[in-house]
Amino acid sequence: GKPSLDLQSAHTLPHRLLVIDCRYHYEYEGGHISKAVNISSPLVLRKLFGELRAELFKTTFVDGLLALSGQALTLGDLSDLAKGVVNHAQPNATVGKEPVIPATGCVPVVVFHCEFSSQRGPNMWRLVRQLDRQANASAYPRLDFPQLFVLKGGYEGFVHSRADTCQPAGAYRSMFSPNHRHILREEESRHAEEWKTIKKGY
Repeated sequence: GKPSLDLQSAHTLPHRLLVIDCRYHYEYEGGHISKAVNISSPLVLRKLFGELRAELFKTTFVDGLLALSGQALTLGDLSDLAKGVVNHAQPNATVGKEPVIPATGCVPVVVFHCEFSSQRGPNMWRLVRQLDRQANASAYPRLDFPQLFVLKGGYEGFVHSRADTCQPAGAYRSMFSPNHRHILREEESRHAEEWKTIKKGY
């Protein structure tokens, strides 16, 4: 397919850092990296980097995504955001299903993490990489999202070294918080079912 981004344009377009916090929302509410977006659902992530992947090259969409920091992103949130961007998009911002950088384009740099970045964060990273490989199967080894990272040590490591860049400053709620055990059971059940749905699609 037509490359979404060449090396020359990559050097001239603004980069947009997108930190995706893969923890459950009660953990995220208890403290998170400033401007991090909360996506614990693999179905939401699949929609973002699958159906809506072309939107991630638009500054207006990514900035809109960052503006949703503080809440748990849903499928509906993504649909609403995409509709809003489409309504104000320049002509020919996308061609078919291939991401084509519009005049107001950006280069997404994506960092995933969970509490320790040992399971949930890396699993979401792998899902996005797999979606990218599938989308570019006929143009291997091309990737639309080459700049994907996992935060070493997760939020637990980050908050202790960069407390001033977290909201609230220095705040941290463990996945195993005694006051949220019932929510943890519900979240783990939902999470397991969503991953089953994801795997059925491969």
